[in-house]
Amino acid sequence: MNFVWVTDGQGWKTAHLPLAEAFAHIPNVFNLEMIKRGYLTELLQ
Repeated sequence: MNFVWVTDGQGWKTAHLPLAEAFAHIPNVFNLEMIKRGYLTELLQ
């Protein structure tokens, strides 16, 4: 794992282009709700 991007959730609504570009290059893009649900913990195991 090289990089994890965590957004506040609002970015999913307003930053479509940067997020689309991020998905093309960064396999680990999460919002805060995903972090609360344990996605990052699962990734790090």
